[in-house]
Amino acid sequence: MEEFLGACQDWYPDACIPKWAGWYEETEGEPPVVIQPEELALAAQAQIKIPNPQVEQNPKLENTANTTLVNVDTGFWVTDPASVGGEDGVHEIRATIPETGVWVEIRAETDGLQIASQAGSTTCTPAEAVTAWSPGSDPACSVQFNRASTHLPGGYPVTVSSAWNTSWRGGVGDTETDSGTLDPITTETTLNIPVAEVQTLVTD
Repeated sequence: MEEFLGACQDWYPDACIPKWAGWYEETEGEPPVVIQPEELALAAQAQIKIPNPQVEQNPKLENTANTTLVNVDTGFWVTDPASVGGEDGVHEIRATIPETGVWVEIRAETDGLQIASQAGSTTCTPAEAVTAWSPGSDPACSVQFNRASTHLPGGYPVTVSSAWNTSWRGGVGDTETDSGTLDPITTETTLNIPVAEVQTLVTD
C-alpha cells in the first residue's frame, strides 16, 4: 500500500512529515521509509564528479619539462574543460524517485580557475581557463612570476584550484517545494614550475 504521510510519526519523533515529502510501503513490523528532498539532495551531491584541474602552459624553455621565465606572461589552460564546468562554469545533476515523483536538481557553479604561488597568482574565468594558447595570440589566462626559483631546486609549488558553490531545489511531480544550499566543493592540483632569469647579451 502506498500512502502519503501528513503527521508526526511515533517512529520519527524529530520531524513532522508534510504530505508531499515521502511515501511508504506498508510492511509488517517495519516503519515506513521516508525520503525527503533534502536527503535526496545530499545523496545526489555525492554523485557530482568534478575532476581536479590539470593544466598545460606556454612558454616552456627548450629541453625542460615546464620551465618558464621571470616577468613573462605564462599562459595556462585546463586540459579537461569539465574541471571548470566548461565555458559557463556549471555542473548540474538531477535525481528522482520514480515511485513517488520526488526529485531534486543540484547545481554547482565556479567563478573559474585560481592559480597561486609565492611568486605570482591570478584568477581566470571558466571561459579563459578553457582557452588554449595558440601561436600569435596572447594567453587568455596567464601569470607573471616576479622572481626566479633558483633557491628552489624543483621550482615554485603552484596550486591550481576551482571553488564551487552548490545549491539545490526539489519537489514532487511538476511542483517545486523546497530549495537550499549544500557544502561547497574545492578541487585542486599542485605542480612545481621552475622559473628562470632572462639572460640578455649586451654587445658593443
